[in-house]
Amino acid sequence: MRRILLPIFCAGLALAVTSCATRYKYTSAGAAPSPLAAPASAGGAEPGWPLRVVSGPHTAKVYAPEIDSWDGHSIIGRSAVEIQPASPAPPIYGVVALKAITLVNKESRTASLADMQVIGAQFPSAPHRAQYFQQMLSAAVPKEGPPIALPHLETSFSLPPQQLAGAGQPLDNTPPEIICATRPALLVSIDGPPAYRPVPSTLLQRVINCRFLLLKDSAGRFYLRLWNGYMTAPALAGPWKVADRPVPGADKAEAEAMAQGAVDLMQGTSPGAKTSPPALTSSDAPAIFVATRPAELIIFSGEPDFVPIPGTDLLYAENTTGDVFKLLSGQRVYVLITGRWFSAPSMSGPWQFVPGSLLPPDFANIPDTSPKENVKASVPGTPQAAEALIANSIPDSTQVPRTATMQNPQIDGSPQLQPIEGTPLYYVANSGTPIIRVDPQSWYACQNGVWFVATSLNGPWIAATSVPAVIYSIPVTSPLHYLTYVQVYGATPQYVYEGYTPGYLGTDVEDGVVVYGTGYWYPPWLGDVWYAGPITYGCGWNLCWTPWNDWCFGPGFGWGWGLGFVGWNCLYPPGPFWGPFRHWPGYRGQFAAHGGAGFTTAANLFSRPGRGAPLRPGFTGMYGRAYNSRTGLLAAGQHAAVQDVYSSRSARGGFPANWQNRGYLSPAARSMSAHMWHRGGSFGFPYASRPASAYHGFGGTYGGFHEGGYGGGFHGGGFGSFHGGGFGGFHGGGFGGGGHGGGGGHR
Repeated sequence: MRRILLPIFCAGLALAVTSCATRYKYTSAGAAPSPLAAPASAGGAEPGWPLRVVSGPHTAKVYAPEIDSWDGHSIIGRSAVEIQPASPAPPIYGVVALKAITLVNKESRTASLADMQVIGAQFPSAPHRAQYFQQMLSAAVPKEGPPIALPHLETSFSLPPQQLAGAGQPLDNTPPEIICATRPALLVSIDGPPAYRPVPSTLLQRVINCRFLLLKDSAGRFYLRLWNGYMTAPALAGPWKVADRPVPGADKAEAEAMAQGAVDLMQGTSPGAKTSPPALTSSDAPAIFVATRPAELIIFSGEPDFVPIPGTDLLYAENTTGDVFKLLSGQRVYVLITGRWFSAPSMSGPWQFVPGSLLPPDFANIPDTSPKENVKASVPGTPQAAEALIANSIPDSTQVPRTATMQNPQIDGSPQLQPIEGTPLYYVANSGTPIIRVDPQSWYACQNGVWFVATSLNGPWIAATSVPAVIYSIPVTSPLHYLTYVQVYGATPQYVYEGYTPGYLGTDVEDGVVVYGTGYWYPPWLGDVWYAGPITYGCGWNLCWTPWNDWCFGPGFGWGWGLGFVGWNCLYPPGPFWGPFRHWPGYRGQFAAHGGAGFTTAANLFSRPGRGAPLRPGFTGMYGRAYNSRTGLLAAGQHAAVQDVYSSRSARGGFPANWQNRGYLSPAARSMSAHMWHRGGSFGFPYASRPASAYHGFGGTYGGFHEGGYGGGFHGGGFGSFHGGGFGGFHGGGFGGGGHGGGGGHR
């Protein structure tokens, strides 16, 4: 229905042009505005606005729109307009109604406008010319407009009530195995029972359903590739120790696995780094835990050190980045993993799931100034939970040329069709790209967040202009459920408009909060290659907040590494666990190089498209993965890089006292190397062009970011790449930074 424009009665419509009143980001019921919410750039303050258009003797300025409604895809808004007729006539002020499609780039926190249309106009000082000016502007205003800051749009975002409750399909909240360590440790996850494949020209077998290089010799002894050598054990359960010498044939196993893009050799440093990698001969080896079912590893710096949360009966463990609490009344322990709460009499268990609605009231009463304020995003009914729901509902979107094509997917042998429970659909189980058969003449595939269609499995695959509704009935028990979060919004003769909400990357909603993963273990395909399903546990995913990317999931327990700052739109579990790689906003006819083998260095990771410039004015370095969403201080377990950067808050981390007036960091901070050391060294952030150096956790010894990665993939075209670089080896925390290397192996 066409919106009715409300008259603006003020002393001159020019006031609408220069208005700069602060508007907060969230308007959901119960969501208090965040004091850190960046004010929207109103009117001409938006970069690229006002638009200057010329039509005959008239020159018009169209200012950035004030948004009346936004559903995550389309906006309707009002723009102040100044029309200058031929001299010496004075300018004529008015307001036009605009309708446009938004192409959201969550990394740059902007939304570009496409298919922009002028659908109404009011010119109170020249009402008889309103229709003429509307027609003039309709013809002159470009179809694609400059970007608008995402916070400006979020003020008008309307969250459908059903999204507050979730999809209504039950998730699996069975507790994972929760492993606690008091020294650096590594979690080696195997995707179900180990699947062995012989290594040619050797007496070795390789466990193919594991991200690490895990070998077994003819005597049944196991070898795990780590740093500059191998750990060895008589059984997967251990005990593990440093191998005295390389196992014969290990070099061939390494070469074969790397050629297949199947493993990360866990070398402890990124390729090209100037620092020396850790060595088993000179460093203490981490504890090794091997899991073949859902598991999480929480690392403490020594025994858990609980400190009180003022105003509550809660204590929290301050010597871990895991969210570990103790309730004084009853002395039960609570941990938050993947947005889910689990409780036990002690850290040794037994653990049980606790619905958020049944949490003790003190969790909702955690002060907003607390270092543990972030966990309130996982407590139903809190403002933080409402804000996270909104962030989880906003899609990443782009326009895809209708001429776009997809190469025929790689299939491991003859196609194996399996039914999708509760639907008439089938999917190809032995394909690294998700392929769905709707009927014998209708096949749909999703790659990089873009739907393609073909009349047969052999293609040709072309961009789909619509998707059958039955696909959106895929249940959470299916490994393809995540595809239900990818939408085709519409099409023009030139473009198809596509987008996905963070559910495509693994999130779901239950009990009024956002969680990561469905909780189900999906049996993998194990043939000549390993294709795994979406995982829930193994990476330490939890909600966190950063000033750059709002609410997002960051991985990694332990001494504080994580990638929470990059947001839901570009966080992936380890390959070849599923990795539905996103397309880049602004897609113009070819995909980024997401497939295949190859390393990515830290430098090119952070200077990839969309990340080459600071996300906020004056900011050139990132410190910690999680911040208090109300105060801007670093969350518990997150520590600043260089203390003299932070004025009076340096000892605790966070922004300087005048950060809101300084562009987030002072000039001194902006000149510093963007490295962060957590409790003696955990994770360095070489940002943009800075060198790839400090990726070693725990005193510069245990690596927390083992890029390395190759990896064939599952769902979305091959995991071995992180936005055109071959990422794949981001291993859920590595050691010291979370001990979640390899992720997965979940049932």
